[in-house]
Amino acid sequence: MNEKRKELEFLRRHWITFIVFIMLGAAGGWAADQFSDPLYKSQSSVYFSLDFSQSATDLNQGSNYTQKQMVSFAKLAAAPIVLDSVIRDLSLDTSSRALANSLDVSFSPDSVILQIVVADRSASQARDIANAVAQNLTLVAEQIGPKSGAGKGSISAQTIEQATAGSSPGSSDVRTNIAAGAFLGLLLGFLMGLIRETLRSRVRGVSDLKSAGPVAVLAVVEPRPAGVPLMVAEPSSTSADQYRRAVMNLQQLHGAEGPLSIVVAAASRQRSNCQVTDNLAAAFAEQDTQVIVVHAYQGKDPTGGHGLSDVLEGDVELEEVVSPAAGGTYDELMAGTTGANRHRQLASKGFDGLIERLQSLYDVVLVEAAPLDQAADALQIARRLDGLVLTVEDGKTRRRDVRTRLEEVQAAGVQISGVVFCLRKRRSKNGGVRTSQPAREQAAPAPRHEMV
Repeated sequence: MNEKRKELEFLRRHWITFIVFIMLGAAGGWAADQFSDPLYKSQSSVYFSLDFSQSATDLNQGSNYTQKQMVSFAKLAAAPIVLDSVIRDLSLDTSSRALANSLDVSFSPDSVILQIVVADRSASQARDIANAVAQNLTLVAEQIGPKSGAGKGSISAQTIEQATAGSSPGSSDVRTNIAAGAFLGLLLGFLMGLIRETLRSRVRGVSDLKSAGPVAVLAVVEPRPAGVPLMVAEPSSTSADQYRRAVMNLQQLHGAEGPLSIVVAAASRQRSNCQVTDNLAAAFAEQDTQVIVVHAYQGKDPTGGHGLSDVLEGDVELEEVVSPAAGGTYDELMAGTTGANRHRQLASKGFDGLIERLQSLYDVVLVEAAPLDQAADALQIARRLDGLVLTVEDGKTRRRDVRTRLEEVQAAGVQISGVVFCLRKRRSKNGGVRTSQPAREQAAPAPRHEMV
């Protein structure tokens, strides 16, 4: 059933390509018929028999033998041993292979008469070739055929119909040419669809994302220069409204009562700066909730200042490293000096205890983990929290990676809360690329929530 769904999806995505190529192929077939040079056709016929005694039995056996040899005689008519002599006799400027393509040799079932039809731009030349082929075929057939005891050839071939020059070119079958062109166009369209499907390996649009697996799309957002999150810098933008919708969906899915703990991770390493975790935090904070963002890897703070890892190692106290973000909109805990012990720290009971403490202090805890293609940290953490929000980048994340990540999430027993789809460029209302200067983050004097 899944395979049939994939086939239907393939046809749905490329049906326009199929129609275009079919129409082009049909038009090509019609054009080839209309603009090709007219061909004149001439026909000659050769009768074959076997020379034996004249008894009824011998005649019957000879006739049966000859009928069985008609396929060989037809092939012989288009063989170089016959056509080379024709070319030499008529001084033709061509090859035996090319000349064979202008021949149509046929015979009726249970018949010993061979029809030789020649098509050529010249009516007289078509006639001469047809007669020359018949003449040389009779000679060659008698020469190479079986011999009697006296050394005389047993095969007798005789031209019974001389070709004549046609007065008008033969008519072509327009419908057949159009149908053949349309069929060829269909094959080319199917091939083009396969090529596009192979090259189109990245997620380009929400439809591609939905086809990768059964997952809810929470928001479709734009990137912006690094600095204050878009929710704070442009609260009236379309993307800001998308984040508000994402927050409502998360609250409906997980319930509004009690602290909410969500892991946010990218399906693969992203290049655009969507700041999904920070914007979700700002959207939650609009509802007058206490929010903290825990950065569980050094993606945002490559300098490696004190933070999460130092708290887990007992080197610093939590209240010493929690700082306000986005002008005091929410709090954040940076990754800290994470190193080789990061995976052990995130899997430890100390991390679970830290999350429990943060849940007692904040209404919403968002943990920003490493991309799923780099580490299994997000899955490991999400198994102990309420859910996982996956981020996918338009035109960068591969569809295969999305399917793989969704399978990994399901296998790990993690509840996936949904996907945030990050566009590649910011677009203004008139369709142009919109640019904006990074806003400077205003420092707050103290964390939004006082540690106890």
